Amino acid sequence: VDLSFLEKVKFTQGTVMLYRANRDVHIQYPPEELTVTLNLMISLPEVRDRDQFYFDTTRRTIVGYVADTEASKRASLMKLAGYLGNSTTMGLLEDLARRHPCRRTRLGALESLSQNQPARSAELWEWASGDPAPLVANAARRKLKALEPVA
Repeated sequence: VDLSFLEKVKFTQGTVMLYRANRDVHIQYPPEELTVTLNLMISLPEVRDRDQFYFDTTRRTIVGYVADTEASKRASLMKLAGYLGNSTTMGLLEDLARRHPCRRTRLGALESLSQNQPARSAELWEWASGDPAPLVANAARRKLKALEPVA
C-alpha cells in the first residue's frame, strides 16, 4: 500500500481531527493518562460497503479487516448462513453472490455456497473468476487452482 507520512499529532483537550473515509490512515497510541476520545463516523451510502483495514505501516501491507463495519458484519452472516442454511438459504446466497454490490459479501456468499454444496465448487469458482472485483476474482482463481488434481 502506498502510504505517505503526514504528521504526528498528540491530542490535547479540545483537539479535533478529520479523517477522510478510505483515504487517510492513522495510528492510535494509548494515552499516557485516562482520557476520553469520541470518534464520530458518518455512514454515507457510498462509503458504507467499503472495507476498513489494519495496516502494517513498516511493511506497507494490509494485515486485516476492521471487524465492526457493515461489510465485515455481512461477511460473518454469510458464513453463518452456510453452516445453518437450507436449500432456501442457498438460493439467497447464490443471489447475493451474483448481485450484491459489496465484494466481501459476494465472496462470503460464494465461500458458504461452495462449502455447503461441494459438488458445485468448481462451477461456482469458475463463474466467480470473472467477478469485476479483484478480491473476488483472485480468490476464485486460487480456489480453482486448489481444486485441480495433483499430478
